[in-house]
Amino acid sequence: MGTGASIEGVAFPGHVGGRPKIERIRLLFTPDSNTALANLLSGAIHIAADNAVFFQQGITAKREWAPRNGGTLLVTTDLYRATYAQFRPEMVSPRALVDVRVRKALVHALDKQVLNDTLYEGEGIMTETILPATVDYHTTIDRAISKYPYDLRRAEQLMADAGFSRGPEGIYTSSTEGRLGFELKVNASALYENERSIMASGWRQAGFDVSEAALPAAQAQDGQARATFPGLYAFSTGLGEGALANFVTSSIPRPETRWFGNNRGGWSNTEYDRLADSFNATLDRSERIQQMAQMTRILSDELPAISLYYDLGAVPHVAALRGPVPVGPDTSGLVAWNIVDWELS
Repeated sequence: MGTGASIEGVAFPGHVGGRPKIERIRLLFTPDSNTALANLLSGAIHIAADNAVFFQQGITAKREWAPRNGGTLLVTTDLYRATYAQFRPEMVSPRALVDVRVRKALVHALDKQVLNDTLYEGEGIMTETILPATVDYHTTIDRAISKYPYDLRRAEQLMADAGFSRGPEGIYTSSTEGRLGFELKVNASALYENERSIMASGWRQAGFDVSEAALPAAQAQDGQARATFPGLYAFSTGLGEGALANFVTSSIPRPETRWFGNNRGGWSNTEYDRLADSFNATLDRSERIQQMAQMTRILSDELPAISLYYDLGAVPHVAALRGPVPVGPDTSGLVAWNIVDWELS
């Protein structure tokens, strides 16, 4: 199989964790993910790490290995995927998106299992929060946040509370705002445009008039283009404790900051800002966990972002290799952090 450059290393007996159990390793740098997968399945390599293969190829390896227990697929939560609403009064269209009842209705009308089955063959990790279940304080967070199961009757009730009912064409309308239509935007890519189509189709069936748009790759790094969407915009950010700062008021992109900042929808909440400031000034771990629980509660109640899933990474390895374990958020993300303990039978 064709590969790129390679380097070799030998065990260092003076390692602080003891002499590594594997005496010699060889690292292959393979720019083509299909080549990496082929090498893995042929036994030419034992593990494909550091984004050597995509998640879908990891699933292929898992499927190939299943009949003979030939290997394991480690799934990493690389990014947080969510759909953000626009909150700036001069940009948002329609104004109804600022109403939290409408946003809650949209969450209840979104069948995440369809997203999981279509995008990740049922192997994805859907989420209600930016803090993944791999954190050791997940139980505290899970108790604090609001949940929004797929429930079309609840969505209809919330829309009625917001003054909307389904008209003759089955689309939500109100006497003051008329037909409820909004744009759903993603960054241009086959995966995300497929995601957008699934979400838009589900929302249309539930009574929302959804148009679809994609931000061209040439504009994906343009802060102004990313922040000036009119309706909903699905995009990925970091996850974990550090990513909570993405929702503070000071992270709102503005002309005076050259549109820098991850709070692209312009959401602002005084209590959230206060908690974030306290969190940044607190050292006690138990107190910090409680502050995070309060921040995630506010995010789940106010819904500046509709949580979708985690963008996943794949680290498949053969059964003969023992030791690789998933890595959590707020780490370097390197699965080889404990390579000194790996064994190859």
